[in-house]
Amino acid sequence: ANITHEFRTPLTLIKGPIEQMIANPPSSTTLKKRLSGMQKNTHNLLKLINQLLDLYKLESKQMKVVISYNDITHYTKELVHRFEPFTNHKELHLEFTATTTQWKTYFATAKWNKILYNLLSNAIKFTTEGGFIKVHLLQLRKADKDYIQLQVADTGIGIKPEKVDHIFNRFYQADASATRLQGGTGIGLALVKELAMLQKGTVTVNSIVGKGTEFTVTFPVTPIIVDKPIVQKDILLPTLDEEMLIENKQITFNDTHQKEKQEKLQLLIIEDNAEMRRYIGSCIDTSIYTILEAANGEEGIEKAQEVVPD
Repeated sequence: ANITHEFRTPLTLIKGPIEQMIANPPSSTTLKKRLSGMQKNTHNLLKLINQLLDLYKLESKQMKVVISYNDITHYTKELVHRFEPFTNHKELHLEFTATTTQWKTYFATAKWNKILYNLLSNAIKFTTEGGFIKVHLLQLRKADKDYIQLQVADTGIGIKPEKVDHIFNRFYQADASATRLQGGTGIGLALVKELAMLQKGTVTVNSIVGKGTEFTVTFPVTPIIVDKPIVQKDILLPTLDEEMLIENKQITFNDTHQKEKQEKLQLLIIEDNAEMRRYIGSCIDTSIYTILEAANGEEGIEKAQEVVPD
């Protein structure tokens, strides 16, 4: 049910504008805006499908581990920096630290990208404005073996103790309301765990509701099952999608709008997906309606009682 819902939302945001453009060819400005939204939602669908394919490959033991030799400290630092536009957008403080300034070693870059991407994406989504996110890379040695350890900690909403054991289950969402507001499918953490296990590693989590969450991924430097190591001098960083830049803020009105609403009909849009709210609003004639928004049912009831929309 969760995964079906996640397919329906972007499909609606692609199908709707297409039908509008066929019925009424838009101006060049409107066309560019609609095509941009359609492109982003097409990308979101592709990402979702790729995640499902990754899960299938893991389950059917078809996913290979390709090892590269590189400076993992520098590589991770650069990858973390790629998230700065997203953290700056939410006024979050992002910090990267490592136990060593340079560490050339063997690691699976593609798997490392996905692990870090999913953990950081989660941290950004569930940390409120002004919060902190810390990424720490550790070089460990236990019983004459080298281990890579990655810690991603945030000051976000946290996870309830009774739900911590389930968050790595596929399609599980610890807080459905928060997940729907921020976006998510319950696939990311399942992928993190299975990608770590594929490399003979582990994932642990410590969380306090209202205080924050810390994920720790640990695995040996040389996994037992690997393909032939490939030595690469330069590794291209992956392209990050823009879904984290979706604002989940409600529309605010200045004094001019407040005066205009006396002559317009009041319309309240209640929808937990921010982009869907904006799309519905774009279909409404603002010369007739003053639009208010609510991100969930509880907020919707409060606004409905406060403003009594038409």
